[in-house]
Amino acid sequence: MPYGWEPTTVQVAVHVPWLTVSATNPGSQTYLNDFTSDTVPNATSAAQHITQAATMIGALFSPLPNALYDLATAVTALYAAASLANAYARGDEDRAAAVALMARATAALARLKDAADNAGADPLDAQPVIYAPDPVPWGDALLQDSYPNPYPAALNQLYNPL
Repeated sequence: MPYGWEPTTVQVAVHVPWLTVSATNPGSQTYLNDFTSDTVPNATSAAQHITQAATMIGALFSPLPNALYDLATAVTALYAAASLANAYARGDEDRAAAVALMARATAALARLKDAADNAGADPLDAQPVIYAPDPVPWGDALLQDSYPNPYPAALNQLYNPL
């Protein structure tokens, strides 16, 4: 887990319990509430989706304040669950659930961004502030005298009538 707030497979499975049914016992509809080697997706696939979601969330903040780890875990779990629901959709109902999970994840991400801004985190979407002193009024005259004019006098009158 590259991030301290990366969710576990159990925290993601809470959002997609229908994906935690054992594949080795086809008639069973008992939710295992975790991804295992018997589920589709298995624990390894679920972990990959979690890592990808955490990477996307982690790229937005540098660094994330410790106070927001729980919120980041919840947002990442929602994104990973939406990704899993979409990747392993068995029909329109699962696809609709994936869309709903993605909407919840997007709303939660907006709350995380607001919380990070309020906590003083450094969001990567901040715009740089550039400061330079005002130019001096005689600066152009100095430049004009220091560089030779490459244009003939007739063209110079066309482009610089002054």
